[in-house]
Amino acid sequence: MYAMLLADNVDERAVLSLVFQRAGLAVTTAHDLDRALKSWLERPADVVALAIKGDPLTHVRRLRAETPVPIILVVDPVAEDLHYAFLEAGADLVVSRPFSARLLIVQVQALLRRAGTVPLFSL
Repeated sequence: MYAMLLADNVDERAVLSLVFQRAGLAVTTAHDLDRALKSWLERPADVVALAIKGDPLTHVRRLRAETPVPIILVVDPVAEDLHYAFLEAGADLVVSRPFSARLLIVQVQALLRRAGTVPLFSL
């Protein structure tokens, strides 16, 4: 199983990579959505995580138009209306910074169960 991770911050990318590995996924990282989508045909992911600055709502909508896989969005704390908008746009899980790596591991595993896939191993 495979996760595509788009993250701007190097440290956060490292933490999220470890989270996905602990959840039983191989991880590929990308720096922008365009590059990730270009490689999608060669190796589609089982889950996508976005931890990028800018306009996450646009990225979620664009991703959802391309794939039905679970989308995890990592954002700074936001108002309820924006959190709602992220979910309405197609995000399956919105995680606010700072986040618990331990909790995120089991949330990823739960999303994969709901998507009909099973992690390679669990904690």
